[in-house]
Amino acid sequence: MILNMLNLLVIVSLACTAAFPQEKLLKGYRSHSRGLTMEYHSTQDDATRALLVRCREGLRTMVWETEAIPLGQEGDFARFAWIAGIDVHTPAHRFDVFLNGEKTFTITAPLESSVRSWTMKGNHGATLEFRGTLIDRHGDLFGYMFLTVPKKRFPPGKPVEIKVTAEDAGTNNWFMILRYGVERGVKVRPENAVYREGDERYQSLRVTLLHYGDPAEAVIQAGDSRVAVKLAFGANTVRMRIPAVERITSIPLRVFSESEVFAEKTVEVAPVKPYTVYLIHHSHVDIGYTHAQAEVEKIQWRHLEKAIELARRTQHYPEGARFRWNVEVMWAVDSFFRRGTTAQKRTLRTAIRKGWIELGALFGDQLTGLARGAELFETTRSARGIAAACGVPLDAAMLTDVPGCTWGIVPVLARSGVRYFSMGTNRGHRIGTIIE
Repeated sequence: MILNMLNLLVIVSLACTAAFPQEKLLKGYRSHSRGLTMEYHSTQDDATRALLVRCREGLRTMVWETEAIPLGQEGDFARFAWIAGIDVHTPAHRFDVFLNGEKTFTITAPLESSVRSWTMKGNHGATLEFRGTLIDRHGDLFGYMFLTVPKKRFPPGKPVEIKVTAEDAGTNNWFMILRYGVERGVKVRPENAVYREGDERYQSLRVTLLHYGDPAEAVIQAGDSRVAVKLAFGANTVRMRIPAVERITSIPLRVFSESEVFAEKTVEVAPVKPYTVYLIHHSHVDIGYTHAQAEVEKIQWRHLEKAIELARRTQHYPEGARFRWNVEVMWAVDSFFRRGTTAQKRTLRTAIRKGWIELGALFGDQLTGLARGAELFETTRSARGIAAACGVPLDAAMLTDVPGCTWGIVPVLARSGVRYFSMGTNRGHRIGTIIE
């Protein structure tokens, strides 16, 4: 196999938080009891686990709790924060918000993502605010929600139960929150990478400042490294460059302004373990997703011809820099050998023999759990035949963009001579987080 392995790194991380001298924010999410969960992006890269509702039967309701309002907290109101996202769509859909069982607000989805911020008043003096900070690639809006409630209606020592119910429109339009406890402060994570500038080697501290007030200025100092930052509303991420360490080293970190210190912590930085990273050149075969079968076949044939040309042009490069192509599945290769011209087939056969093109053992990205034993063995027939005709071993297989594979594929691949199996599992909302 043209083996391209990515060894996952164990990231040494440390999160430190310190309160900014602004109003006390309580975590708007602590736990949930109802709603659809999935992995999704948001306005903060560390907040990726969502809870959502859709505007269709069976998925219209989600329920969660905030952290408890602290006993003895000063003031007549409690203020909560969480990260939210809303589907920007025409026509607009409505989402009712209940606090401790009482309908208090109705959110109407914006028709355009340019409507970034709004405030609404509810019962008993409660208010709900939204501050949009991100328009994603789909044009949907993400940001922060702030709920302010009077303590005389929501007594200290208890959380607030929040329920959101979507209108029944028979659509997949959605409203989501992130299962993430928003809080002010500073989070620090040493990144597992080494940067070189000439003879100097550096590591990076990823510093995220969570700021929910007006624009402000601050200075971050890590050891002898120092950088000035302008804080925008929301998460502000800065990468601090520090000299590479040879052993676990304590680095003092300080975040401050002219008038006050926001955070002062010590960060433990470990040396980065060196790994070799191999890259796989291949093209995913996904019939019908973006093109019809005949079009996908033509595209995959062009990929094969282009890969051969690139391999030919880079043969004088150093070993490891020469271009190689991995055939994800055999469907297009099989049709190439059956319907290509004599010259095309000769060129591909030569490229396979030279190791420019590596064969994958499986015929397609099948849902192997739906196949019988005999059908599983048939999935490697084409690859076995072509590998034998070209005089090369068949020792690799790829299965990509499917939820997983049945255990029965293991003896099938083993008896076909395969030693290496690359699984590009379709994660997230398809199979949850069972790999983590």
